[in-house]
Amino acid sequence: MKSTAKHYGWKLTGTLEACEDCQMSNAQQKKVSKTTETQSETPGERPFVDMLSVSKHESLEGARVWLAAVDDATGYTWSHLIENKSHAPKNLRTLVRRLNDRGNPVKYIRMDDAGELKKCAEDCKGATEECLRKIQVEHTSRDSPQFNGKVE
Repeated sequence: MKSTAKHYGWKLTGTLEACEDCQMSNAQQKKVSKTTETQSETPGERPFVDMLSVSKHESLEGARVWLAAVDDATGYTWSHLIENKSHAPKNLRTLVRRLNDRGNPVKYIRMDDAGELKKCAEDCKGATEECLRKIQVEHTSRDSPQFNGKVE
């Protein structure tokens, strides 16, 4: 505003305040770290989980949803093709049981705050098995893949 007034030779008086449109045009997204500060060093301790739904295509067995989990410590990836999103809790419970049976107890699961994965978290809290009840679910913002970056 000052540079425009100077260019035209105008003298401005009073206090200058930026309008809402000017503030929005100058706004920048806050820089978000692409890595997490709490990284697991124990294999299987903290898997990162996400789902991708494909509506147009399906696998030979009719799967339309891809459930992926990535181990924080090793980067090992588990990939499951499932028919619909409601099958995600069952597949996630199976993964946790397998890791526990192999001597790699899952302590945390990091997932975005999408509805279908919330059901997985609720199932873990209400589970009868101790290995599932002890899991601490870490939710990340739904539309910010930076926080769940390993699996994104």
